[in-house]
Amino acid sequence: MSTKGDLRSQAIGGVKWNGLSQALMQVSSFGLAIVLMNLLDPEDFGLVAMVTVVSNFFGVLTKSGLGISLIHKDEIDARDHSTVFFASLSFGIILAAILFFSGPFLADFYGEAEVSTISKWLSIPIIFISIGTIPGNLILRDMEYHKSFYVTLAAIVISYPVAFILAYKGFGLYSLVIQKVLESMIYALGNFIAAKLRLKAFFSSQLLKEHLSFGLPLLGSKTSIYWVNSFDNLIIGSIMGPVSLGIYSRGFALAVIPSQKIGFTLSSVILSSFARIKKEKGRVEKNYLLLINLILLVVVPFFMVIAAGSSEIIAIIADEEKWKGTAPILSALTMVGFAKLLLQVTHNFLNSQGHSKFDFNLNLSYSALIILTFISLVNFDLITFSFGYGIVSVLGAVVWLILALRHLKFNSFQVLFNLTIKVLLAIAMSISIYYLKNWLDLMDWLNFLLTIVLVVVLWFPLNYLLMANDRILTRMIIDSLLSKWRK
Repeated sequence: MSTKGDLRSQAIGGVKWNGLSQALMQVSSFGLAIVLMNLLDPEDFGLVAMVTVVSNFFGVLTKSGLGISLIHKDEIDARDHSTVFFASLSFGIILAAILFFSGPFLADFYGEAEVSTISKWLSIPIIFISIGTIPGNLILRDMEYHKSFYVTLAAIVISYPVAFILAYKGFGLYSLVIQKVLESMIYALGNFIAAKLRLKAFFSSQLLKEHLSFGLPLLGSKTSIYWVNSFDNLIIGSIMGPVSLGIYSRGFALAVIPSQKIGFTLSSVILSSFARIKKEKGRVEKNYLLLINLILLVVVPFFMVIAAGSSEIIAIIADEEKWKGTAPILSALTMVGFAKLLLQVTHNFLNSQGHSKFDFNLNLSYSALIILTFISLVNFDLITFSFGYGIVSVLGAVVWLILALRHLKFNSFQVLFNLTIKVLLAIAMSISIYYLKNWLDLMDWLNFLLTIVLVVVLWFPLNYLLMANDRILTRMIIDSLLSKWRK
């Protein structure tokens, strides 16, 4: 069993390496998005998104459940590795075959013939994901986060330039498709090598049942989360067409960057670190409440910059005429990004404490709420759809968080109070900055720079003045940094 010092050191190392990995992915993804948004049309992104609604779901099915159970189970050996790997690989091959042969059906559903060919290409990554997931989870179990960083680095260094070259040479949407195939292949090979996984010709149905007992509720939870996140693409693609879906999907991708990158960094550490101290309830509660407050303090400014600076972001990074109408959608979807961050952290924490069934029930309720919201908004324009989705998703995520805290018998009032103050402050600041920029009427890049400066200069001092917990947290961070500097 790890000591408190060992665990803290490993957790800090996890945040560092995951932070580096996600920072690399964030900068690279953003850079690639800028390039491809100027080389490709919204329709290209929309056609690929029509298929990724299904292919990404199959990827989730392949990744979730069995792999995570390897992290959660107290003692595992080579028999567990082999049993779970071969089960995952078999499942991945079946899902890849389903997508490959369902291409014509998807093409008929969307009314776009190109979708059939894209489906065949995107069935390939599913197999690679099934190969790379188990060794990837073993790396997380051992908290060797630096290995995940190097795998991510290799995938980016190889696949992203290939996508750029293909787009520049006129391959259109297939530059996106081939990038996904190449990235998944490097992910699988890199994880396999990094984990030094040695498989045996062994399979145990009894061991598989043990892993499924934990994995199936988690898989159900992941499934409901996925369709909450993707049902909008299905509706927009089938009713509004590939151009609208392309605009929406690009706006969405930019809006959720903070939640996907920063949230993943923290969540993967949560799953490994908190699982190791799940029997120490007092320690778990104290650290989790501190973590929630830290996330709110550090991540909310990113969403504020995106929401208040959406017009400038689109004007700077893309052809404004081609991507007309993306800015208000981007602003609206930052609310969804914030909600996703709360959901992701809470979801991973519940599973780290062994409450996967309760998490599954919360997921079902939240999924029903969001899908009903999509259905009720489907006849409105894209901007109204986006704002409605954003508002409901935030309210639903807050309720989910409160229910989770009460289930764990944690102090929900403190979290709700901090959350309310920060959200109201963020809204007031974003609106004020927006109108100030309109009044000044500066060039786009100056307006965006002004947005960043105002958010940084105002957000942290105001939180420090208004919130006692933030004063404590700030002092802890400063003391930690000074201590490291003195060493």
